[in-house]
Amino acid sequence: MGAWGIKSRESDRGLDLLNEITGTLFAPNEFRTFDVPQVMKLAREMCKKELGSTFAPGNRMNHLSALKYNWAVIFDNALLLIAECAVEFYQNGELCVDLYEGKTGEFVPKFIPEMHITRRNLERLLHTLHKVQDPRHPKYNSWWKDETREKWLAYVRSLYDELAKHYAELSERTEPQ
Repeated sequence: MGAWGIKSRESDRGLDLLNEITGTLFAPNEFRTFDVPQVMKLAREMCKKELGSTFAPGNRMNHLSALKYNWAVIFDNALLLIAECAVEFYQNGELCVDLYEGKTGEFVPKFIPEMHITRRNLERLLHTLHKVQDPRHPKYNSWWKDETREKWLAYVRSLYDELAKHYAELSERTEPQ
């Protein structure tokens, strides 16, 4: 996987996933809504497909621990990307994604003005943001330099804090008075 920064949107895997989400979900709904439940469902399907393509009968790496490790790498990275997008929406009031225009060969920014996210989605994203900070997690260990890992940890914590704030606000609005 190629990466040039600490964000999921600064990695080949993250951009590939976001491009697939953009083409499959955002473009067909004319960039109206960032529907997090749908995005998470599509991401899960895509990750299962990717994991399935790495599974080869007879390969001794196909044991359960290897599958769990690969799932943590693939799906948790997808959830980090979704968390980044949700935070961008909360901070800016819209989500900006790039749509590849085949005719011109250029990427055109598209702005999504609505987001649908549930408490359960936020819980899942918060859980993942917490989980990847564990030194035993593959994502945590993917950073070769301590300095880069510390920047990434600060970034992940900032995502966590922002989503936790909105989770609390959502909880206050939905609790019976």
